[in-house]
Amino acid sequence: MSTINIVKTIKLIHKYDIVLIKSGKFYHAYGKDSYIISFLFKYQIRKIEDTTTCGFPLNSLNKVIAKLEENKINYIILDRRNSYDIEQKSDNKNLNNYEKISLTQKMSKSFN
Repeated sequence: MSTINIVKTIKLIHKYDIVLIKSGKFYHAYGKDSYIISFLFKYQIRKIEDTTTCGFPLNSLNKVIAKLEENKINYIILDRRNSYDIEQKSDNKNLNNYEKISLTQKMSKSFN
C-alpha cells in the first residue's frame, strides 16, 4: 500500500488533524494538510500522483510543532519505517483550529 493510500485511510480517522509522515530525513504532509503547512510556513507544494505534498527537513520539526501548538492545530506524527506507528500526537479537543486555519488558507489563496 502506498504512503498516499495510507494517509487517506488515516485521515478517515484523524479528519481534523495534520498528519505528518516521517520518511527518511523529511516529514511530509499530504492533501489538505499540505496546503495548511504551506500556508503557515511558506513551504513549497508539489503534486504527486493525484494529491499534493509539502515537506520539510527533520531539523525543522520543533519549529513546525511550536507553530501548530501555538495555533491550536491538532497533529499526529507517524514513522513510515515503523509501520506508521504514532511517534507524537497533540489533541486540543474542542479548541482545535484545523478547520479555521483551513478556511483562512482557502480565502488567502483565492485573493492571490
